[in-house]
Amino acid sequence: MRGGLLVSEAPEFFDLVRKALARGGAAISDDGEYVQVDPDSQAPALLYAVNDDWQVPVLPASGEPALDLTPMSATMVECRDGARVAALSLVVAEAIDQPVWFFDAADTVWRADEINPDEVAL
Repeated sequence: MRGGLLVSEAPEFFDLVRKALARGGAAISDDGEYVQVDPDSQAPALLYAVNDDWQVPVLPASGEPALDLTPMSATMVECRDGARVAALSLVVAEAIDQPVWFFDAADTVWRADEINPDEVAL
Protein backbone atom coordinates (compact mmCIF):
# COMPACT_ATOMS: atom_id res chain seq x y z
CA MET A 1 0.00 0.00 0.00
CA ARG A 2 1.12 3.57 -0.56
CA GLY A 3 0.96 6.58 1.73
CA GLY A 4 3.06 8.82 3.93
CA LEU A 5 3.62 10.11 7.45
CA LEU A 6 1.69 12.60 9.52
CA VAL A 7 4.00 14.21 12.10
CA SER A 8 3.50 16.66 14.96
CA GLU A 9 5.01 17.80 18.24
CA ALA A 10 1.61 17.38 19.89
CA PRO A 11 1.83 15.21 23.01
CA GLU A 12 0.16 11.82 22.55
CA PHE A 13 -0.15 12.52 18.82
CA PHE A 14 -1.59 9.15 17.77
CA ASP A 15 -4.22 9.36 20.51
CA LEU A 16 -5.28 12.73 19.10
CA VAL A 17 -5.34 11.31 15.55
CA ARG A 18 -7.44 8.36 16.72
CA LYS A 19 -9.93 10.60 18.54
CA ALA A 20 -10.23 13.06 15.64
CA LEU A 21 -10.94 10.33 13.10
CA ALA A 22 -13.24 8.37 15.43
CA ARG A 23 -15.50 11.44 15.64
CA GLY A 24 -15.89 11.08 11.86
CA GLY A 25 -16.86 7.42 12.09
CA ALA A 26 -13.49 5.71 11.59
CA ALA A 27 -13.14 2.22 13.06
CA ILE A 28 -10.64 1.82 15.90
CA SER A 29 -9.07 -1.61 16.45
CA ASP A 30 -9.95 -3.33 19.73
CA ASP A 31 -6.42 -2.81 21.00
CA GLY A 32 -6.36 0.83 19.81
CA GLU A 33 -3.24 0.21 17.72
CA TYR A 34 -4.70 1.28 14.37
CA VAL A 35 -7.50 3.26 12.74
CA GLN A 36 -9.37 2.08 9.64
CA VAL A 37 -11.26 4.53 7.45
CA ASP A 38 -13.78 3.10 4.99
CA PRO A 39 -12.10 -0.33 4.72
CA ASP A 40 -14.63 -1.53 2.11
CA SER A 41 -14.44 1.54 -0.13
CA GLN A 42 -12.38 2.22 -3.26
CA ALA A 43 -10.02 4.37 -1.15
CA PRO A 44 -9.54 2.73 2.24
CA ALA A 45 -7.03 4.12 4.71
CA LEU A 46 -5.13 2.55 7.58
CA LEU A 47 -3.36 4.70 10.18
CA TYR A 48 -1.05 3.57 12.98
CA ALA A 49 1.65 5.01 15.24
CA VAL A 50 5.25 4.73 14.11
CA ASN A 51 7.90 3.87 16.68
CA ASP A 52 10.61 6.34 17.69
CA ASP A 53 13.29 5.23 15.22
CA TRP A 54 11.57 6.52 12.06
CA GLN A 55 13.59 8.70 9.71
CA VAL A 56 12.51 10.83 6.76
CA PRO A 57 14.63 13.17 4.67
CA VAL A 58 13.43 16.69 5.42
CA LEU A 59 12.77 18.63 2.23
CA PRO A 60 10.18 21.28 3.12
CA ALA A 61 7.87 22.48 0.36
CA SER A 62 7.48 26.14 -0.52
CA GLY A 63 10.86 27.27 0.83
CA GLU A 64 9.81 26.82 4.46
CA PRO A 65 12.57 26.29 7.04
CA ALA A 66 13.79 22.75 7.73
CA LEU A 67 11.85 20.95 10.44
CA ASP A 68 13.46 19.71 13.64
CA LEU A 69 12.07 16.18 13.88
CA THR A 70 13.56 15.43 17.29
CA PRO A 71 10.44 16.23 19.33
CA MET A 72 7.96 14.89 16.77
CA SER A 73 5.80 11.78 16.76
CA ALA A 74 4.69 10.09 13.56
CA THR A 75 1.56 8.32 12.35
CA MET A 76 1.72 6.22 9.20
CA VAL A 77 -1.09 6.80 6.72
CA GLU A 78 -1.51 3.93 4.27
CA CYS A 79 -3.76 5.04 1.43
CA ARG A 80 -3.52 5.22 -2.36
CA ASP A 81 -5.92 8.13 -2.89
CA GLY A 82 -4.62 11.71 -2.69
CA ALA A 83 -8.04 13.18 -2.00
CA ARG A 84 -8.61 10.79 0.92
CA VAL A 85 -5.14 11.56 2.36
CA ALA A 86 -5.78 15.31 2.05
CA ALA A 87 -9.20 15.00 3.72
CA LEU A 88 -7.94 12.85 6.61
CA SER A 89 -4.94 15.12 7.14
CA LEU A 90 -7.20 18.16 7.24
CA VAL A 91 -9.44 16.54 9.88
CA VAL A 92 -6.38 15.80 12.01
CA ALA A 93 -4.86 19.26 11.51
CA GLU A 94 -8.11 20.98 12.50
CA ALA A 95 -8.45 18.84 15.64
CA ILE A 96 -4.95 19.52 17.00
CA ASP A 97 -3.77 22.87 18.31
CA GLN A 98 -0.19 22.37 17.09
CA PRO A 99 1.16 22.21 13.52
CA VAL A 100 0.76 18.89 11.72
CA TRP A 101 2.86 17.95 8.69
CA PHE A 102 2.58 15.24 6.03
CA PHE A 103 5.67 13.64 4.49
CA ASP A 104 4.79 12.11 1.11
CA ALA A 105 6.52 9.38 -0.92
CA ALA A 106 8.58 11.96 -2.82
CA ASP A 107 9.94 13.29 0.51
CA THR A 108 7.94 16.50 0.12
CA VAL A 109 6.74 18.03 3.36
CA TRP A 110 3.19 19.41 3.29
CA ARG A 111 1.32 21.31 5.95
CA ALA A 112 -1.42 18.80 6.76
CA ASP A 113 -4.11 21.39 6.07
CA GLU A 114 -2.64 22.35 2.67
CA ILE A 115 -2.13 19.03 0.84
CA ASN A 116 -2.89 19.25 -2.86
CA PRO A 117 -4.56 15.90 -3.67
CA ASP A 118 -3.46 16.16 -7.30
CA GLU A 119 0.21 16.65 -6.45
CA VAL A 120 0.82 14.61 -3.29
CA ALA A 121 3.01 11.58 -4.02
CA LEU A 122 1.77 8.35 -2.46
